[in-house]
Amino acid sequence: MKYIIMDLDDTLLTSDKRITEYSKKKLKYLKEQYGFIIVLNTARSYLSTLPYIKELKPDYSILNGGVLILDSKLNIIYKNPIDRLLTNEIIAIIRDSKEVMGFSIEGENDLYTPDLAYLEKNKLAKYFSFQEPLMEGAYKILINSTEKETFRKIARENSLEFESYLSSSWMRMSKGTKNDGNRWLFSYLKDDNPMDYTFGDDTGDIGMINEAYHGVFLINSNPNILPKGARTTKYDNNNDGVVRYLLEKLEGINEDNTITN
Repeated sequence: MKYIIMDLDDTLLTSDKRITEYSKKKLKYLKEQYGFIIVLNTARSYLSTLPYIKELKPDYSILNGGVLILDSKLNIIYKNPIDRLLTNEIIAIIRDSKEVMGFSIEGENDLYTPDLAYLEKNKLAKYFSFQEPLMEGAYKILINSTEKETFRKIARENSLEFESYLSSSWMRMSKGTKNDGNRWLFSYLKDDNPMDYTFGDDTGDIGMINEAYHGVFLINSNPNILPKGARTTKYDNNNDGVVRYLLEKLEGINEDNTITN
């Protein structure tokens, strides 16, 4: 089977968080013309991805960095949260740390934070003081701290994936990666020879791009993450880099930079 697998932020989405009409039209064309399975693979949560799912109607959505997968009807076909006990143990360590400037927990039902500044930025978050235990597991734990090695060690000791964001002091712990999500989906579809075009732009995308049949970084990716000789798009996320790359590879179409949406 053939797949188009895309990160959202700074990959398929423009800088103002839109999917252009041109990209939507061409992805629909590529699905109908070539039989591609369309997959979103993002670190975003269900709630923050839902508007784009409704807009694009992908075949599958891999969320929270690989630990939650939905089919086209929004049914959960896979989930792998950190269990409730370990989630609360890590929360206790975070709360006791003098190096933590803020944190949030992407729970199985909602996004929770005690950080008022984070609440102001993220309207989907709910205030939770964490004076009492959280009554659900976590798809991911986000921590804002300059002391990254401490939390890297905690993740390693608990067999959790750890990601440190290059552009900020935020870091993430979870039970999987985007690439794990892709692997699980291929297994679910009983596909041992996937032909995937996979696109991304940040540290969390490196694994799935490196393992892809045809992995591509957006030209606007942070240059510090680009491996030597990496495939990159000609156009950036604001100029339909994903679909323009696909059209050139599949049909030899080398369009100019005019967006006809």
